Amino acid sequence: MRSARDEIEAVVEERARRDSLDEVASLRSDGHAEQTVRSEYHGRFLIELLQNARDAAMKAAAGEAAGSCGRLRIELSKGCLVVANQGVAVTPKVLLYSLGKFGESTKPHGEGIGHKGIGFKSVLEVTLTPELYSREAPEGPFDLAVRFDPERAVELVRARSQNLSALVEELPAETVDDPVAAVPVLAFPQWVDEPVSGWEGFNTVVRLVHDRRFDELLGLDAGEWQRRAASAVEALSDQIVVLLAVFDRIEIAVEGQAEQVIERRVLAYDGGEVGVSDVEVARGGVLSSRWRLYERSLVGHEGLSGDLAVGVRLEKRAGRLCPTLPWVDGSGDGGGCFHLFFPTEIRTGLPFLLHAYFEVNASRTRFARDAEAHNRALLLDGLEVLVADAVAALV
Repeated sequence: MRSARDEIEAVVEERARRDSLDEVASLRSDGHAEQTVRSEYHGRFLIELLQNARDAAMKAAAGEAAGSCGRLRIELSKGCLVVANQGVAVTPKVLLYSLGKFGESTKPHGEGIGHKGIGFKSVLEVTLTPELYSREAPEGPFDLAVRFDPERAVELVRARSQNLSALVEELPAETVDDPVAAVPVLAFPQWVDEPVSGWEGFNTVVRLVHDRRFDELLGLDAGEWQRRAASAVEALSDQIVVLLAVFDRIEIAVEGQAEQVIERRVLAYDGGEVGVSDVEVARGGVLSSRWRLYERSLVGHEGLSGDLAVGVRLEKRAGRLCPTLPWVDGSGDGGGCFHLFFPTEIRTGLPFLLHAYFEVNASRTRFARDAEAHNRALLLDGLEVLVADAVAALV
């Protein structure tokens, strides 16, 4: 049986071989597609990593690792953002055919949030040299340790391809001349001989490192890189924490600041066709918000695809917990929008936190036009009924 390193290197070596005009054009096309994702997913890189972590943690919770996956850690230092989770490990198959390809995903429909492996590509907004380390056990050496680098990818393609320069000359004149800009970065993972250390207790670690070589290409400098990373960390709202669900402890360590621990506490749960739970979010041991969640699954949908949630923020008045309904124009912080998982938002004008597995367009900015029947079922057969149940219970 081949090791993960042998499997990855064999595929990458073969993938780098481009001996025909069509193969060279395909390489350029994939590179341009990555650039498009980088643009359309602007500002989503941390959220996409959290989505991947949630999917991995849910798979772990359903298996033998149940009860050991509820911790997530985010670290931000100068020029480096790290996200670590306790979910199932990233396999070579996922790396090569989900992260490294377009229109492919190793997640069966309904088993996760991911959209054909596109989400991870959002990290290319801030770095072209992301690192990924993963292992089956939360201690010991990493089973998978890779780094991406477009310059090394170009070198590999040149070394493995015959007549590459002549074939490039045959491409249309409008083709981008910069070879680094035209290579799909995530298609060419390179093994790291000396992986990161000090991450015991976590199965997967992703590092986004600021690399000055690509500042001009990304339109960044050190200051802008740090601003975007810090802004992404600060945007981790209570609503997102509530909907993450599987994580009961999120640790945030920002260099120069006191470490913050966000806890998601389920105070009460009543099962049945409609599950009702009271959830608290605490930051640094101090209560930040209270929520009541109403959840059910839509019949006829597999896995997560039929999961629905309606959330209402609670506040204590005269010794009782009462619903707090925000302004319906969205100026409140309790709802007013659909969360297409987190944190993609489409304003609803309704004073609820609404959550369902809608089909959306690739950039996750609106409902997908070719999935109207699916989305309509979630809205009319699902959320409309669940909202009515929630309102009746609250009254």
